Amino acid sequence: MKAGRLSCCLLLLAPLLAAPLPAADPPKFTGLHPAGIAVGSESVVEAIGSTVWPVKTWCSVPSLKIEPTPDKGKLKITAPAEAPLGPALIRFYTADGASDARIFLIGSGPELLETPKHDRPVEAQAIPSLPVTINGILERRHDIDFFRLPLKQGQTLSARLDAYTLRSDLDSFLILLAPDGRELVLASDTHTIDPAFETVIPTTGDYLLQVNAIPHKASAEVAFAGDKDKVYRLHLGTKPLEKSLPKADSFEAKPQPPLKAPHRLQGTLTGAGERDRFRIEAAAGSKWRVRVEARAIHLITDPVLRILKADGSLLREVDDSNAKPDPVQDITMEAAGFCEAEVRDRFGRPSQVYQLVVEPIVPSFRANTTQDALILTGGKSVDLTVNLIREDGHAAALEFLAPDLPAGVTWKAEAFPAKTGPFKVTFTAAATAAAFQGPIHLQLKETGSPRPAQAVLKTWQSEESRGDYWINETANLWLTVVAVPPPATPAPPPPAATK
Repeated sequence: MKAGRLSCCLLLLAPLLAAPLPAADPPKFTGLHPAGIAVGSESVVEAIGSTVWPVKTWCSVPSLKIEPTPDKGKLKITAPAEAPLGPALIRFYTADGASDARIFLIGSGPELLETPKHDRPVEAQAIPSLPVTINGILERRHDIDFFRLPLKQGQTLSARLDAYTLRSDLDSFLILLAPDGRELVLASDTHTIDPAFETVIPTTGDYLLQVNAIPHKASAEVAFAGDKDKVYRLHLGTKPLEKSLPKADSFEAKPQPPLKAPHRLQGTLTGAGERDRFRIEAAAGSKWRVRVEARAIHLITDPVLRILKADGSLLREVDDSNAKPDPVQDITMEAAGFCEAEVRDRFGRPSQVYQLVVEPIVPSFRANTTQDALILTGGKSVDLTVNLIREDGHAAALEFLAPDLPAGVTWKAEAFPAKTGPFKVTFTAAATAAAFQGPIHLQLKETGSPRPAQAVLKTWQSEESRGDYWINETANLWLTVVAVPPPATPAPPPPAATK
């Protein structure tokens, strides 16, 4: 009888032993609040919309210390004095997979959290001193935040809001109201759809600064936007906004000497409607790319570029290029060996800074993916789609590299497209592959070339993006390997029945 019962139990357990692994449930969250802290400080940060707890964390800045607390969705984050200023990526992971990486900023000055219920002028949150960074949320539809600023006549007020650049789907506005209620400043887009301004205060008194937003993605409904994850950081100061520009080879001069290609020149359209013209010299028959950088280097100038031939005739006028507001034009030098480039602001505004770049045209390539993380179960495969972009006639043979895959994981790539286009890479885990969690780095390299390999980048930019985020892309793709338990040891056969 005992042997019979054992056989019956084994038959009942067999389907359970052969059952597939439970579906993976990787952690998710949609934002961090506050979205940054000052260097040399610590703060309790909410992971908005967190779905799984507890979690482990990964950060692109190793010196940033992140400790999940026992309370679901709460992190203790410490930025030591040696932490670098600027953005970091934070990702959650468990044995089931990893979340999308979110942006977190390390700042340099005092920081505040917005207080509740300050969506009317009479409830405006008092800001006692500047400079300061205020961490807030437009947490519901029709939300408006007000801040009261005591300012003095002749004082400079600078303001910059980060929301879209943190990947909050907001198109934000800043409105400065004088003590008598007059609107002094309405700030909207800069190099992105985040607003900024600087102004000289006309009279001493209490000023109101209003923050509101509409949805980033166009909508037929015209209403102020908000949701629980629509975080922002508002930077207020008494100095002009800082601009960090690429190093120029020269600055605009009067009279202006010819530019010997290649060259990077920094110029300023000082007066309203001003046009700057430069002679570019290079060998006859040589090919060059002429572009004006403004939005790409976080300036508000909307440049228009005209290229004129050596005889003064117009070759081309360019406004936007490749759906971006900075103009680009390729040229071939005529026998005379020179041409002229003319730069103006589309709206004829004064005091508009730009950089004029003349560079050689060199075939090149890059590769990106929109997939953020891969989950691979032992004994199975998963595909990654990579978009290869070949530029300026690039046709060299390429090879795929995956230098830091864990043991037991292999890959196979499709043939690379001859021109721009997608290809797939299939990753396979051996049935005996051990569990793994961590970043991996994928690369493409020209076969037999001394040129360095190019990283395959996860990008957050898309056709709907309207300017740079604090971080547009990362080479840290994430891999989760889920180990398969070894098969159960078969039970010994029941003893033979005895008479």
